[in-house]
Amino acid sequence: MNTGSRQESGNRGNKVALEAIKAQRDALKNFYKLKEQTQAPQSQVKTHPENASNLYVGDIDPSQIKDLRKFIEEEHYLNILKVENEVLDRLSNSKSEIKSIIYNNYYELIKINTVLEELLKPKDGKIYFDEINNNLEKVRSNMEKLRSTNLDIFGDLK
Repeated sequence: MNTGSRQESGNRGNKVALEAIKAQRDALKNFYKLKEQTQAPQSQVKTHPENASNLYVGDIDPSQIKDLRKFIEEEHYLNILKVENEVLDRLSNSKSEIKSIIYNNYYELIKINTVLEELLKPKDGKIYFDEINNNLEKVRSNMEKLRSTNLDIFGDLK
């Protein structure tokens, strides 16, 4: 009897667990309204058989869709896929345009940098700054020599 009572308590435990799982499933079905959703697609299949006459023939502009949730609920899945493909194409084109603009701007920046470097470099390769300083030093030393001779050449400049 000892083993029999264990089996009975095990069976009761299984029944309780199964009933709890069933109650949880029912609660989830009720919460998510799964019965209504499973019945709705069946009625749509009956009233909207899949053939070309039910599909929207023209282009659908994704930017004109006001309520996306309503659009997805009411439109045929092929039209939804068509809109998705259009959106993905536009996104891909936008990304390509952005990359192109960045590349072009970078290329222009390199060209401007090269032009600025060329403006700063002397055309014949000499560094004129040092040459100008050397010439100024020569002028200063020559003026000092002239002043030391005591000639009144700079009298008018005072």
